[in-house]
Amino acid sequence: MVLELQYEERMKRMKEMGLPTLQDRRERGDLITMYKIINGIEKIDKEDLVLVTEEDGRTRGQRRSGWGNV
Repeated sequence: MVLELQYEERMKRMKEMGLPTLQDRRERGDLITMYKIINGIEKIDKEDLVLVTEEDGRTRGQRRSGWGNV
């Protein structure tokens, strides 16, 4: 770690060092996964898909039992 930044807040240190945020890393990972699925690099079972609404973050269309109120 750069010594001048050791007592700064984490987000400021990340920005100063040019590191991506957690949200950016998650979005990048999602894009890479979608690329792999679309191009047939990664095979998935359609039954394993879970749809999430943006309004409340809850799942919809979940058929599996044992999940309770998600």
